[in-house]
Amino acid sequence: MPPGTFWDILRHDGSYAAGIVLQNAPVDHPGHTRMFLAGLLDWTGDAPPSVEQLVGVKLVRQGFAHIFTIVKNGGMVRGCIDLDDAGLEPMLTRNSEDGPNVRLVQGYIDMGPAKARPDWRSLPICSTWGYRVIVKLAEQINSKHA
Repeated sequence: MPPGTFWDILRHDGSYAAGIVLQNAPVDHPGHTRMFLAGLLDWTGDAPPSVEQLVGVKLVRQGFAHIFTIVKNGGMVRGCIDLDDAGLEPMLTRNSEDGPNVRLVQGYIDMGPAKARPDWRSLPICSTWGYRVIVKLAEQINSKHA
């Protein structure tokens, strides 16, 4: 799926949240045909998301995910938005808690040694999500859109 592809996430109260493909795994990455960097958008609504509704919406969380994150949760691909036009890009994170080889990463892209940046410890650690993690995170979103 191309970056910008988004899908609906059904919440327990019957409302929807939105997930989005931020990056695909590089071809030299194990599982590259099934893995991608998923994002959770700061959006909820009474109906599945549309392209128009996601304009200007911010990214709240991200994690490496398997295609089953969409398929096994009953989500349905609803469209594709241009990430640049939407102002969306992967968050800057670090690859581990501490140690001599902590790296800054933006999704699958290595951005260099973390310790070169004074605030590196304040950055979140990138993670790989199980299939239902994005659903659990979507339950915590409080924003409401028409």
